[in-house]
Amino acid sequence: MIVFVYEQSFEGLLSAVFEAFRLRLTPDALCPEGERPPLLATEIHRAPGDPEKSARVWAGLEKKLSGLALKQILYAWLSEEPGAAELVIRYLRAVYSGTAETDFAHPDVMALRRTAFKVSREKEHLRQFLRFQKTRAGVYFAAVVPRCNVLPLVLGHFADRFADQQWIIYDLNRQYGYYYDLESLRETDRRPPVDPASGRLAEEELAGGEALLQEAWRAYFKSVSIAQRANPRLQRQFMPRRFWPYLTETQLFPLTGAPYGNDLEPDRLAVN
Repeated sequence: MIVFVYEQSFEGLLSAVFEAFRLRLTPDALCPEGERPPLLATEIHRAPGDPEKSARVWAGLEKKLSGLALKQILYAWLSEEPGAAELVIRYLRAVYSGTAETDFAHPDVMALRRTAFKVSREKEHLRQFLRFQKTRAGVYFAAVVPRCNVLPLVLGHFADRFADQQWIIYDLNRQYGYYYDLESLRETDRRPPVDPASGRLAEEELAGGEALLQEAWRAYFKSVSIAQRANPRLQRQFMPRRFWPYLTETQLFPLTGAPYGNDLEPDRLAVN
């Protein structure tokens, strides 16, 4: 088994790609720096992160692949699925060996496409189901729990949409977030006092009137809901249940997360 030890970042992955092509090897596994290589490793090659090498690889990919294929490579990395890094290297090896990026009969081309689609869908979910809370400092805060590391993909959307507000979006799963100060974005790992089960800030951290505003929104959501026309299965299809605890309007019923009440049959409330 050929193992590459690499810096666990997208730039580190591109540096590993550079080394793989330089050595004319296709690694069977990539091991992040600081972790123990697999016991079955027969060859171990170190591929430290190198900005120059990663830039050369990306420049070469821009000449070889379409913008969509480049996006799919980045999305596959951000999926954080087991084997995603190895998949990217196999995909690039196939493409540079003559396989077309649209050859969906090739297993690695199709696998990369499927993985990228999952990330793209999670990105859209984050854009749709993110809810801000106003803090005492006047900064708007939102906690998110995406399955994939898609927070960097939605920052531009929120920076454009809320350009006149200061805000923080924090990924509770990965323990980092971004702060927008009306002019620029910067990464932060400072975690606010937030309930990890619901993403709600402590009462004393909310701005005056914020709790009342949230209650008004929940009351409005309940008033426009028609219990007789409730279709939880269809609702879960468009709004996965794992997002419900973090949505202001679906915090009406904390035991079930059901926006239409607790009188639905248990089998209709199966977790998505």
